[in-house]
Amino acid sequence: MNYISMNDYFRTPDIHLTACLLCLGYRLEAIDRSNAQKLFVIERDDGLDGVIQQYFAHSLCIDPLLLVHTIKDLKTRIYHV
Repeated sequence: MNYISMNDYFRTPDIHLTACLLCLGYRLEAIDRSNAQKLFVIERDDGLDGVIQQYFAHSLCIDPLLLVHTIKDLKTRIYHV
């Protein structure tokens, strides 16, 4: 039997970071709506921490149009679902 640990998932309130991760092929597992501040939940893999470091170091390259559309989709999922 496989057990799911909270360490298996990355949680962030940062919509722009989440959009970048989605543009790079990561999958949004859930949106935690239990608090006023929504948290995006992404499944961890071996490369996730490195991608997050690149994001904060301003060294990620993302297609700008894909990023804009992904942010719009995330906002729709937050406010209209």
